[in-house]
Amino acid sequence: MTKSASCWSRAVPVGRIILFAGLLFAPLRCLSPAWSQPPASPPRPVEQSAISPSVIDGPQIDESKIEETNSNRATTDEDRTRAVASGLRVLTRGAREYPEHRQCFACHHQTLPLLALTAAHRLDLPRQTELERELVTFVRKSFAKRTDELQAGEGVGGKALTVGYALWTLRLSGEPADEVTDAMVAYLLKTQSAEGVWELHSIRPPAEESVVFETVLAAAGIRHYARAERQAAGEAAVERTRGWLARQTTRLHEDRVARAWSASLLGGTPAEGAGARQSLLQTQNRDGSWSQTADLAGDAYATATALYVLLDSGLSSGDLVIRRGIEFLRQTQQPDGSWHVATRATPVQVFFDNGDPWGKDQFISMMATGWATAVLARTAERPAR
Repeated sequence: MTKSASCWSRAVPVGRIILFAGLLFAPLRCLSPAWSQPPASPPRPVEQSAISPSVIDGPQIDESKIEETNSNRATTDEDRTRAVASGLRVLTRGAREYPEHRQCFACHHQTLPLLALTAAHRLDLPRQTELERELVTFVRKSFAKRTDELQAGEGVGGKALTVGYALWTLRLSGEPADEVTDAMVAYLLKTQSAEGVWELHSIRPPAEESVVFETVLAAAGIRHYARAERQAAGEAAVERTRGWLARQTTRLHEDRVARAWSASLLGGTPAEGAGARQSLLQTQNRDGSWSQTADLAGDAYATATALYVLLDSGLSSGDLVIRRGIEFLRQTQQPDGSWHVATRATPVQVFFDNGDPWGKDQFISMMATGWATAVLARTAERPAR
């Protein structure tokens, strides 16, 4: 199979020969072009007083005393719905174009467009039912021809992260468990370590650098799709992951995102969810954004992933931390509806152009656009009927 652009952007320099061998023999591996990104000025962490009173202990804060960014351009629900429609135009065009270039699963052109499309169901916008079905069919075909390899714990480039994203894509569409998802679950059960974790295929930030993110996404796939004959093994695998997570520190932004998400995905209590999101809340920048790393300015990818999982963890669109993040997204959306995020990785194959905005940065920018559009869709008020 011809290799493709994928969710991941950088190969580990050590053992490069091994990595390239893996690329040659991993038929489901879809690789994205990526280019170096110089560090920007350091972000300023959000002050504790700027966190919503609903998510921290202590006295109620006076929100009137908190300086909000661009308060004179406050986002209305009508503005937000228009922003969602604009983002969806970018995502749907890119998703339709992708199969003309590549035939393997890629989270940036299947998972993230579907995430935004399904989030927008709650709004008064035209549904893209045919495209949603095409995306699900594309994912199924990518894995259906490899069920024997999957059952053996082999044959997947990108390893558990690829399978985790693919199962999430199917879950977004409400797909039932079947022989294909069973083979994918079997792959995850066979490749989980005794400690409850999965190893990364390579390190390509930001979307393929966090073992915590990969592990949470993989365990969530097992939890949702393990059929009766694998139920006991699946429950044991999820418990191993939960135990492993409890022992981890969150070094990366992606770690903090996954840790905050884990309570809702893996069956944690509300109290566990509130505790898990604290490290993410404490790293919001003064402009409402989040940063991929401590030496980079905030961007739409880091911000939208944080907002999405914070909403899943129990925060609402009225919480100040969410409102400030949304305002950052609104102010950084481009006129064409996309969000631009510069890639940070060294390319490992010849670049191909899917025709999406931002040239060499288009694949991480597509991911950012998918996450950001989904967040805006989730937080806009539905119109009165």
